[in-house]
Amino acid sequence: MLDTFRKIARTIRLLQYPALLLGIGGMLLLCIIIVFEGLISGENLIIPSIVCALWGFCGYFFIATFKNVPGPLITKPGFFAGIRYKLNRSWYWLVCILFVATSIAALITSVRVLLIFFRNAG
Repeated sequence: MLDTFRKIARTIRLLQYPALLLGIGGMLLLCIIIVFEGLISGENLIIPSIVCALWGFCGYFFIATFKNVPGPLITKPGFFAGIRYKLNRSWYWLVCILFVATSIAALITSVRVLLIFFRNAG
């Protein structure tokens, strides 16, 4: 799974900064709506801006984290180099498990929030 995430992140690494801009744009839209509440009637855009920021930042952090995963070993390293390699990969495994859990939670939250949005919009 870790190597699959590495391949995906390296394939879509060109989308890293657009994902960051999407996240920042969603967060800015949310801040503008909250700060200028009386001037702008954009309360119907609060939920989409939260979802946009959530997935923009998730995409950015996915690409930024998993494009640097060390690949599989070609040659057999020495004792200490092997331990360092295994510790490095185990850290990425922990991040991978946390990312999958966070993505599932974000997906569930997004679906619930968008259902509320569409129920109130229509």
